[in-house]
Amino acid sequence: MSALPVARPAARRAVAGRSGAGGARSGSDGRLPAAVAHLAPHLRDESEVMRPARLGATWQTRHSFARALTRTAAAGRWRIERDVWDLDADGRGEARYRVDLGDRTVHLVVRSDAIPPHERTDRVVASAWDVTAALVEGPLDAERLARLRDAIPRQEGGAFDADTLVVTRANRSARFFEAVVDRLARGLQPDPATMGHAGYVLRSTAFYGNGKLGTREWAGLPADHPLATPYRAQMLAAYLLRELSVDLVEHCAAQRAEAATRLSAAWHRHLGIGNATGLGMIPFFPRPPQILRAWTLQRELPRAAARLRQVAPGDDEVAELHDLLGRASAYWDARDGLDRTPYAPPKVLAEATRRAADEVAGYARTGAVGSDPVADGAPWRALLDWAEEHQVPEAAELISALVVELDASLDAVLEGLLDCDESQPLRPHETVGALTERIASGYAWIDAWDFAGDPEATARAWFYSADSEEPRYGPRPPGSPPPWEIPIDIAHRVWRLREDLRAWSPDTPVAAVVLAQPEHRATVARVQHLAAVPYTELHVNPIDAGFVPLDVQRAKLAAYGATNWSPQSTDWLRVTFFQGAPTRDDLAAGQDPAWAMPHRPGP
Repeated sequence: MSALPVARPAARRAVAGRSGAGGARSGSDGRLPAAVAHLAPHLRDESEVMRPARLGATWQTRHSFARALTRTAAAGRWRIERDVWDLDADGRGEARYRVDLGDRTVHLVVRSDAIPPHERTDRVVASAWDVTAALVEGPLDAERLARLRDAIPRQEGGAFDADTLVVTRANRSARFFEAVVDRLARGLQPDPATMGHAGYVLRSTAFYGNGKLGTREWAGLPADHPLATPYRAQMLAAYLLRELSVDLVEHCAAQRAEAATRLSAAWHRHLGIGNATGLGMIPFFPRPPQILRAWTLQRELPRAAARLRQVAPGDDEVAELHDLLGRASAYWDARDGLDRTPYAPPKVLAEATRRAADEVAGYARTGAVGSDPVADGAPWRALLDWAEEHQVPEAAELISALVVELDASLDAVLEGLLDCDESQPLRPHETVGALTERIASGYAWIDAWDFAGDPEATARAWFYSADSEEPRYGPRPPGSPPPWEIPIDIAHRVWRLREDLRAWSPDTPVAAVVLAQPEHRATVARVQHLAAVPYTELHVNPIDAGFVPLDVQRAKLAAYGATNWSPQSTDWLRVTFFQGAPTRDDLAAGQDPAWAMPHRPGP
């Protein structure tokens, strides 16, 4: 399956004093920035938020990385120009895009090809792609361009300099690329029936950055750099691939027929960039717990703020939410009949958002949500409680995501949370008794599995496949964890630590435990740093026979800003990035309207 828009997490800070966008930073001890500290008592408990059913119900919000990129680009009126376009009739050749980010400029240098269909694969072990590219900063003299031309098509085999921000690649969609080119060549817009709801003609397969393949580490960007926010460079690369995909189908169509037309503005906005995601994502989550917390807070803090917000029945915000819910119900009505198993059917989501819109309309008329008047002036608290009581989790989370659309006041502070400190130095002088208390208070959730008596709780082991160069899982061998196992079984490892601590005196320093049983060192440090910090652990057990990878995959993809969830099994799914997003002309004009739940254009 494909690598996703983050190859490595933006981990430890290497730039002293930097705090990211908005000057806010969440403390590694769990303290929130002053601007949002008052929301802490109103956050949902992690026992609700971090469990599989809720993780697998999350959605893109205005604070997801893709949405934050277009908002920032529109506010800065970033200009994207196509500097070089040297392609043959089939779209083979070189292209180059210049992005003016105010006082800085970056380029996407592209090698476009048209490889045989049987060579197209999203797997990491692929050696050829239809599109390869690099997002770079700095001068593009002849010598550097020559190096890039050599390195870009080779991807992992290439040598990239430290002014390379992202290395990426994509393939033409076997289902949609030629279909769109053919329609445009005949002077027609894409056929909605043929396109379905997928909304892409290129499918990305990797976005490498933050030090991988020699790219610049995020920590090396100055604090005032427009791409200094973690993941922004990768998101910009993904957006540029989307713009390239539009240019590419229009070019190929124009080469086939003089009567060819261009995509309408509506179809241009509707086309995003495809992605397929599988098991490779799963080992990411245990490694950056503070980043996981930041991503969760980006969802939970604005939800808590919405619950407190005072909104009168006649306020514009009420009409705006009613319109958003109506748009969502129409979106899901149009998708009725699509199989989203194991997700809720479209008709369930359409009905849920329609009923929510009715509740909002009722509040505008009577000041009540449900059967009760909103006595405290906070209608969104009542609406969210109504959704939790009457709707399935996926529908309740969708309604929550739409409520969050209404408030821009937290944008800057939430971006600042992405600047995380992931260090976990061992505290050797802490006693076994204190460590045991930490496990009891912060890791009680591990007792959802019977690791001592239920073989299903430890049925799987995760490993890197030598053939595919990707994570996989298989039957777990008996006995101690195998040396080749990927250490993502946090619940099991904390349980094993707790069991072994029973043999030690409570007054013993944990240093003695670690010296005698070094296999526990990382787990001891993890518990010491995270037991009291909510949202740092997923309450899942990936080695359990019933573990469903889709739940974890969706939580991560929602943080990125993916839409159009299309499960292909319990292990992988297809999604789309930037579907409905503003075009580069829109961004240059400062336009970034809400683009959640985009409607498919007509012919």
